[in-house]
Amino acid sequence: MSGSGHTFAEVLRGAIRDRGLPLDRLQQRLTAAGTPVSIATLSYWQTGRSIPFRGKSLAALVELERALELTPGHLTRLLDDARSSRSLQRLEGRARTLPLSSLATNLVQSLGLSFASTLRTSAIHCRLFVGADRVEMREEVRLVITAHRPDNQAYPVIQRQLTDTHVTPRVVAGTGFVLGRTIALPERQLLLAELLPARPLERGESLMAEYAISWAPVATPTTAHERSSTRGFRELVLQVDFDPAALPREVRYHFRANYDEAPTDEGVPVPVVNGVAQLVRFNVPPGVHGLYWDWD
Repeated sequence: MSGSGHTFAEVLRGAIRDRGLPLDRLQQRLTAAGTPVSIATLSYWQTGRSIPFRGKSLAALVELERALELTPGHLTRLLDDARSSRSLQRLEGRARTLPLSSLATNLVQSLGLSFASTLRTSAIHCRLFVGADRVEMREEVRLVITAHRPDNQAYPVIQRQLTDTHVTPRVVAGTGFVLGRTIALPERQLLLAELLPARPLERGESLMAEYAISWAPVATPTTAHERSSTRGFRELVLQVDFDPAALPREVRYHFRANYDEAPTDEGVPVPVVNGVAQLVRFNVPPGVHGLYWDWD
């Protein structure tokens, strides 16, 4: 038997119905197999109120498939789909952490991409270079990514230049990445770039990868270096290299939950040493992290 339905909850519910096994008998069988699960938990699984996450719960799926005469691995595959769906809902809900969030979301979807990429970023180092004219020149980004599954490994990058001029920044793939498709919207100073691992990563495999951003020439001095993300980072480094001929009056770090909100405090002073301002943070939450400064 295969159970009716398509989702994890539907197949589990249909298989329990088809087999005619009351939840208490199913619980007894799981307990006898050394993978006990409460009746309440079984009820939540079949109604979709929750899905298995912990190791003991995952071990119970093997015995569930035997008891319900399902193909081995069937529930596990459906569970991966359920997790991906829930992750997508959470990530799309946090899309306001991206610049021009509605437009960015539509652009990502137009390429068939998703913020629920199976590539997770644990560490990211962002280094901005500002010239003597006080305008951003380029940015170098180095990150550590880990594949949580072998599929959906496209890494979408949204870049917006903070200017009123019709320009488009340019993304250049570096070590570990290959540049895929791009969409440019110069009237919104926005670029969506698809970065792909230079080779497919196995599940659990990590890679250090790099890309660079060439900012378009503009006349307006830059006053910010921001990094926004729908996910948090275990390690975040923001660095600005100022030309010695043009140093800012003061640099401060600010955090906000998304672009719709203002910073909630006065920020943290960041010293400028030999023309370099650097901030290192660990276990940072999703949101907009930035270094901001004023010119004399």
